Amino acid sequence: MLFASASAQDNTPVDAIRIASPLPGHSVDDGALFVVLDVDPSFPVDPETIELTLDGNVVDMEPKVSSASIRYLIRDRLSGGRHVIAFSARTIDGLVVDPVTWHFFVAGSERNTQRSGPSRSIRGTTYAGTRNADISGNSALRQEPTATYVARTDITARYGAFTFPIKAYLTTDESSTAQPRNRVLVGAESRWLSLYGGDTQPEFGPLALTGARTRGVLAELRAPGVSLSVTHGRLRRAVDLLSLSDGGQVASPFLNTFERNMTAVRLAFGSARTVEFNLHALKARDDTTSLAFGTRPMENVVAGSDFTVRALQDRLAFDAGAALSLTTEDIARGVSDKAELDSLFETDLPIDPADFSWLITLNPSTVPLRIDKLSSLSWYAKARGRAFGHQVTTEYRSIGSAFYSAGNPFLVNDRRSFSITDRFRTLQDRLSGTLRFLRYGTQPDNSGLTIPLESRLYSANLTFRPNPDLPTVTTGLRINTRTRGDEISTLSDSRIVSASLGLLQQFSGSVMRHTVQVLAARTRRTDRINPALDNTTSTLTLGLYEQLSARLSANVQVTLVRIGYDTASDSQRWTSASGGLSRKWSSVPLRVSVDGRFARAGASTLLTGSNRYGGSVTGAYDIQRNMTLELQVGVDTFRDDVIEEARYTERFVSIRHRYTF
Repeated sequence: MLFASASAQDNTPVDAIRIASPLPGHSVDDGALFVVLDVDPSFPVDPETIELTLDGNVVDMEPKVSSASIRYLIRDRLSGGRHVIAFSARTIDGLVVDPVTWHFFVAGSERNTQRSGPSRSIRGTTYAGTRNADISGNSALRQEPTATYVARTDITARYGAFTFPIKAYLTTDESSTAQPRNRVLVGAESRWLSLYGGDTQPEFGPLALTGARTRGVLAELRAPGVSLSVTHGRLRRAVDLLSLSDGGQVASPFLNTFERNMTAVRLAFGSARTVEFNLHALKARDDTTSLAFGTRPMENVVAGSDFTVRALQDRLAFDAGAALSLTTEDIARGVSDKAELDSLFETDLPIDPADFSWLITLNPSTVPLRIDKLSSLSWYAKARGRAFGHQVTTEYRSIGSAFYSAGNPFLVNDRRSFSITDRFRTLQDRLSGTLRFLRYGTQPDNSGLTIPLESRLYSANLTFRPNPDLPTVTTGLRINTRTRGDEISTLSDSRIVSASLGLLQQFSGSVMRHTVQVLAARTRRTDRINPALDNTTSTLTLGLYEQLSARLSANVQVTLVRIGYDTASDSQRWTSASGGLSRKWSSVPLRVSVDGRFARAGASTLLTGSNRYGGSVTGAYDIQRNMTLELQVGVDTFRDDVIEEARYTERFVSIRHRYTF
């Protein structure tokens, strides 16, 4: 990430913060709380804009801020149970840092401890925004709607031992021809029971169910040494896509999606802080009555278990798990009888499909038909250790060729992988980095029906901060080899080598601060099978940030990119530049920023050249300390050198209102 690249026309929050302590979902001992947030040095944070809340209450203390981290030591005792931290800030050039909210747990009973907040309270944030645009030229090049209205809220209400989270995201971009964009969640939480309704994201296992958005209910019941979680809801809604045919509208059955519902349960024994074992299962089924026209409605059943061990105050950790799936890709065929399946697949099923129709519809589209062959078995084992400034993580994962889970639809099947990663900090945090090796490929298969894949990745990223008077040096090296095919017919045998070197230097005076950033990168791609794809990409980025006074700042960034092809006397070049100016006033709580952008894509033998340029003016007024009103106006223009139809100009106005209470 580059510090000036965030000067986007909509002032999109920059991703500059990483949680170091306490880790999300983890437990800490009762007593002093040490909050540590790692900061991307490319986005230096303005200490005056930092706000940290604990359970909705503002932490009224000065943090220790450096170019690499933000640290709080909260000495007040906390009650046992769940607690929530929220962090917000701006960079020193006025950009919004992406807010971070997470929860952790404090071990111990709530008795004889001082509560962290009042027994009754309502805390939260609300946001309302609009974006209206006027487009001239070929408006089809801009796929976003010309008018968008958004309302968002995140509220936590407390009453005694109960917490009531209320979250909502509503937008006018909601459409019946697409999956839902709106989100609503209402819940009630206590030490023993949690109940949520609306758009939930249950996580029952890293293979079977990993946060798939489910519109329905989620219940969690906890007792000493055991917990039970149950969820039921809709994974996706029915969508009829329409197309024109002979002047009329008809359904497109191959593009339609059935409504898909899921029920899942998880039973866990032990404690996630020490040793835990769980069993989980899910069933997903398409509603065949939800569409008038549709093809191949699906049914999916998955069962699995996970085992977790934590020791030495979480310095050592081990996780392992396995899952087995059974999927019928077209339940519209109905249940087949045993004789039909035995004859069709020349097998002898040990069961009668009719006896299991309550669980899954078995027919010729069921994968795998013989689950005892274990082609749909997936499993993983993961270990982590922390010591002497190093955190080493290693994992092996095997995903069966027939494995599928509707609760984890983006998991690629027929894969096995091994990885080892070392994240370290040493020399009093002057040297930090990440070393990683990943081996990734298909499962062994003698059927000849799949194309083998073998990939290896070696990567290293290092950051060296000698002292404030010398530049911060960042280096990166990435080597990726990939082979597709077998010894007889190799389809691809490629190698990609990327290297980067960056320098970041800050000069500070009594008021002024200067930041200079240089980043150079080179990527070389070669392919033994397809040498026509061989190319070299070179990138050079120069960035400058100026804190001209306590309330005036400026930044500029220029990026040059060139791609050269070995087998053709041709190359592609891109040039982009962006800059901004930000001003704050002391007499009134007002901030104004102006930014501009320009990008030039050079012509090649395959593509025409083009220009894109634009800018915006943003004003933010603090109505009160916790309430901000923003107004933004801007323009965005795209011009192709040759094709007149590939040109447009967009003029937009955005209004945003944020309130924290």
